[in-house]
Amino acid sequence: MFRNLAKLMGNRDDVFLVHPLQLSRWLDEAWASASTVPSFGVPTSARPPFISDVDIVDILDLPRPAAVNGQEIAPAGIDFVDGRVRDPDVFTNKIFKTKTTVSETLVTQAGLVWDHLVYAYLIESTGVYEVMAEMMRRLLVGETLNTLSAPSIKWLRSTEELFFRDPPLFSISGAVSEVRPNDRVNQRNAYWRMFAMDLPHPLPSRWAGSGGTGEGLWKSDVGGGVNTGFRERWTELLRQVWLGIENARNDSGPNATDREYVALLARALKDMMNMRRRGGQLAREEAARGMGPPRSD
Repeated sequence: MFRNLAKLMGNRDDVFLVHPLQLSRWLDEAWASASTVPSFGVPTSARPPFISDVDIVDILDLPRPAAVNGQEIAPAGIDFVDGRVRDPDVFTNKIFKTKTTVSETLVTQAGLVWDHLVYAYLIESTGVYEVMAEMMRRLLVGETLNTLSAPSIKWLRSTEELFFRDPPLFSISGAVSEVRPNDRVNQRNAYWRMFAMDLPHPLPSRWAGSGGTGEGLWKSDVGGGVNTGFRERWTELLRQVWLGIENARNDSGPNATDREYVALLARALKDMMNMRRRGGQLAREEAARGMGPPRSD
């Protein structure tokens, strides 16, 4: 999501100048726009968002600010003009004619509001999040790393506020509470339910809390809500697509490409993911992962 905001700003470094409070509010603005942003950024009403149930957006959205002369105020207050932030230290009541205006801007200039859950899974599978967590911890608790410049300290503060602490109360990305307090467990629960796959590395003991490694906690009480056949179908789809690529230019002889089978596998995967999204389930979790990295506890 922050990449999308950086695209809207023109100078992508400007996103690091915006206060984390405004960036946090921007995430809720993105959520409010999701019901009018079609899949894959295609501006057509024929294709609904990939969150399955569009009603979940308005149901979980924050109350809207009072309109000024029939125009809605953007809660984030990020004031950028002609592709540049006018003043990152000033909170402004920038207004939009309708929510659609915000959505159209996101579609035409920035693409999807947030990424599919599988992107978060792939990125976190590299271990980069845990590397960043350890780097942040060392910068904040001691002097084992080099001293930062003033702009770097501002980046450090924003990164800690946004990605390594609980979000503000009532934020759409705040999928953590007393009933599910460990966000690392929560994120693995979402991956397990959608893809029936664990991350390739264990939960680091430093962040596992008093419950040990937390291994298996994300699999408890899920019932039948797991796409257990996802890996097999996904692997088979990739195999069939590769067969099609190998035989794409065959003018004679056998051709192992099975277009109907590829379409069947694609529909099966779509149905599996939509099953987990019934009624807006996992919508908040997918948005929180797709808008930015998961948080520490």
